[in-house]
Amino acid sequence: MTGRFLGKLNWLTPLLLRGYLGVTFFYVHGLTRLRGKGEIWDWGRAWVESVAPRIEPQVIMFVPPWIEFIGGFALLAGLMTRWAALVLAAVAGFMAYREVWRHGFTLPQGWSAPALFLIACVVLAIRGPGKVSLDRLFFGKEAA
Repeated sequence: MTGRFLGKLNWLTPLLLRGYLGVTFFYVHGLTRLRGKGEIWDWGRAWVESVAPRIEPQVIMFVPPWIEFIGGFALLAGLMTRWAALVLAAVAGFMAYREVWRHGFTLPQGWSAPALFLIACVVLAIRGPGKVSLDRLFFGKEAA
């Protein structure tokens, strides 16, 4: 009985995943960094200066927030979902690698949160946007 009930809610899975990844992580983080506020920006600038001293920090700090902001918005809308999820998976993978390199496998600053976002993006890229998405509206059932 539970299986049948939950099976009817299968359409909700990608919607919840897109909402979580879009709002909670990528959209909020991207927008925060685009505004140039908070310790994320200060930490990121210091990290860029330490890792790539020959490259202007503003150049590197400009690209990822835009990727997160646009990708997060695309996930929320369900537009170009698979592509957005793949690009954001690459960003999350880089963050997971960076956190392991910097903090090791320990919590709270370790790799677990970025790795979770990486896995969730890969699942969304494989699963697709679902029934409630602009992809389905514009490109039909094949996209969903």
